[in-house]
Amino acid sequence: MTSAPPLFSIVTPVYNVPVDVFRDTVDSVLAQTFDRWEWILVDDCSPDQRVAPALAAQAVRDPRIRVETRTRNGGIVAASNDGVRLASAPFIALLDHDDLLTPTALAEMAAAISKHPDDMDYVYSDEDKMLPDGTLAH
Repeated sequence: MTSAPPLFSIVTPVYNVPVDVFRDTVDSVLAQTFDRWEWILVDDCSPDQRVAPALAAQAVRDPRIRVETRTRNGGIVAASNDGVRLASAPFIALLDHDDLLTPTALAEMAAAISKHPDDMDYVYSDEDKMLPDGTLAH
């Protein structure tokens, strides 16, 4: 009997992110080849009035996206913890509001988990830095 592929909760604390930068993050999540995910966006009381509508627009765009709004700024840890508390998946991916995922990022994590479904508590993925011209540093 094969088990179902894992579900991921992507948790993103958001604070005053430039909307165009955030759009790139959104595009990278929506471009995932693996589609068993939910995305919890936690607005950490951003004073920039453009942030809340940008987040709400994403929740309308895809039913897997949920927005939580904090009533006071608590910092990245508090916002992340709020998102983790709302997560329904057994695996949580922390994604900063200005990060990008490669299109196969979640698929690669799911493949690793599927190899040892009963023994896997966590999977680590490293990062790379994108240079201003769009190329990767490593």
